[in-house]
Amino acid sequence: MFPAKPTSRFIPFALAFLLLTFTVLVTANEDPVVGADTGEDDDGLKELTAIDEQEGQEHDQHQQGFDQQKEAEITVKSLTVSNLHIGKGTDFSGVPTKMLTVNGSLRMSIYNPATVGIHVSSTPIKLIYSEIAIATGQLKKYYQPRKSHRTVSVTVEGNKVPLYGAGSNLVFSQTGVVVPSTLKFEIQSQGNVVGKLVKTKYRKHISCPVVLDSSNSKPIKFKKNTC
Repeated sequence: MFPAKPTSRFIPFALAFLLLTFTVLVTANEDPVVGADTGEDDDGLKELTAIDEQEGQEHDQHQQGFDQQKEAEITVKSLTVSNLHIGKGTDFSGVPTKMLTVNGSLRMSIYNPATVGIHVSSTPIKLIYSEIAIATGQLKKYYQPRKSHRTVSVTVEGNKVPLYGAGSNLVFSQTGVVVPSTLKFEIQSQGNVVGKLVKTKYRKHISCPVVLDSSNSKPIKFKKNTC
């Protein structure tokens, strides 16, 4: 056997040094990549957190609007009758009966206390005498902004309405005729809280006793607790 050369003793050390150097280089190259991934993950997490917070705020706003949606407040102000006349005639089938003609104007105040705007409308507004609608009117649908007041006027009229047997119960005076009647209708309000996805609807029934007098052309004012 030949004796080992002196240089062969350094081969294991050289291999170990090369392996260590390679490991250090690989680690140095990988660290920036890991750091970059971590930064991207942090940015993505922050973005998701911001989106969640924004959606939460929008939900809270929508929920607040829903919670604060309230029914419209209706105040019937007055009824002015410009024409009240009774006479004799025949109905569409030729039956003789007393006929009543009424022309008037109804004023009322509507307040929207909600934090969203509402669409306001009504059922037919009727003046009822002995279960007969002697005059009718209709509130035209409109939009009312949030937390606002509005005064509206509605024409109510009836032309030669047949009274049949109810005509015998009317009270006549030297100056004209007196007709005890009841004003009946319903106010409807609708609000859109979340666009058109969530809708709130309210109905308020109005019933007011009122006495019509052909000798009085002044507005008939309603007290607060009358209707």
